[in-house]
Amino acid sequence: MSIASREHGIVNEKDVVDRARSLVPMLRSRHAETDTLSKASDEVVAELEAAGLFSMTLPRAYGGLQTSISTWLEANTELGRGDGGVAWAVTLINACNWMAAGLYPRSVADEVFAKANTRVAGVFSPRGVKARRAPGGIIVEQGMWFFNSGVYHAQWDLLGVPMFNEAGENIGPGIALVPMSDVKILDDWDTIGLRGSGSSNVSMENVFIPDER
Repeated sequence: MSIASREHGIVNEKDVVDRARSLVPMLRSRHAETDTLSKASDEVVAELEAAGLFSMTLPRAYGGLQTSISTWLEANTELGRGDGGVAWAVTLINACNWMAAGLYPRSVADEVFAKANTRVAGVFSPRGVKARRAPGGIIVEQGMWFFNSGVYHAQWDLLGVPMFNEAGENIGPGIALVPMSDVKILDDWDTIGLRGSGSSNVSMENVFIPDER
């Protein structure tokens, strides 16, 4: 499948994989820095963004590359040769970009991806959420989510929440799309491996989430 993105200068899917491969030496040279930060540095993120690697699964309508799944997998595999943690963050952001662009109403996706280089992170299994029905949506009174990979590089977050009917009865799990301004990053990702994934826990308190999101 042929792809084109003037922003990233990529003309076919092989270019995406090649660009991921070309970043392997840089990722390896920055291992010490990544370990110290417990996430990818701003400089690494900029290199990944310039190569189009955060937008592989994003539709062209939003400035993405809209690559095949095979290309997404091959590019992530190449990044993993440089830094497994960074590759995991890129993998998760691409998956969440795809979900935000494809599973929500067009009006929501238009809002989320109105700005260039928007990235979405996510974790779908909450470790404790207290929420209730409110007019036009839900209010998360208090919640925590573990291992939010790539969250340091995202502007939006997909978080698992309970869903309610109009009577306020819990009808099962759902996923809410929230701006990072509503999310607190707990800065507690301190592991002996995969530090570059930046998989910090996050929390929210007294946040209203409209039904459309």
